[in-house]
Amino acid sequence: MTKAALLAVSLLPCLAFAGPYRQRIDDALDALDQADRELSRASKDCRDGVAPSLRTVIAAVEDARGSPNAKRVDTAQMQLAGLALGAMMAGCPERLGDAMGEAQAALSRAKSLAAEADERDEREDRRERARDRDRRRYDDDDDGRDRRRDSRRGPRAMAAEDFDALVRAVGKEGFGDGKISVVKTASSAYFTADQVGRLVDQMSYSTEKVKVVALLNERIVDPQNSFRLYEHFTYSADKEAVKKLLAR
Repeated sequence: MTKAALLAVSLLPCLAFAGPYRQRIDDALDALDQADRELSRASKDCRDGVAPSLRTVIAAVEDARGSPNAKRVDTAQMQLAGLALGAMMAGCPERLGDAMGEAQAALSRAKSLAAEADERDEREDRRERARDRDRRRYDDDDDGRDRRRDSRRGPRAMAAEDFDALVRAVGKEGFGDGKISVVKTASSAYFTADQVGRLVDQMSYSTEKVKVVALLNERIVDPQNSFRLYEHFTYSADKEAVKKLLAR
């Protein structure tokens, strides 16, 4: 279904109320036009007492002609009721009162339709709020599951891009102490056994290589693969030292 078709479908409930509502407002305006014509034939006292208020009522009804709006219709009805009372006190002709009565009846029907539209909109708002609550609850549940899954999974090793940057920083140092110092700055992170092996390979001397393992052996996220570190050492004594560190 196209976007235009979806929009049209979504507007159908609104149109179902808007058409009859506007017809009732138009009926009220027709009745007020009739009242205006009757007023033109009334006495001067009637015209002077009613004409300004009649124009105010007509403007209020025209203002309510847009989308269904019960409050605006109610305002127009209250003004019309006051106008009808003033016309009666001014001794206006009965036909003028009848026309205003027809306008009042049409406005009552319009207000009823507007109230139905308001109720429908309120129901839809409640349903949308409920859907939003459900979506948020489901999202929170998903986030909770992700956090629990991450906690069971344990700490994550340094991302490949960050680790490559660390290796480059170590490689830029010309002396062993400087290389070890750079490794120390990253020793709060976690590493895979293979990543620790790469850092070992950045060192020139066996004592420095063993020191890298000493710094990072408790930060290895896959200790089951720690045996791979042995292949980065040449001498048996160094391998034995590494073995003891990993056994802690």
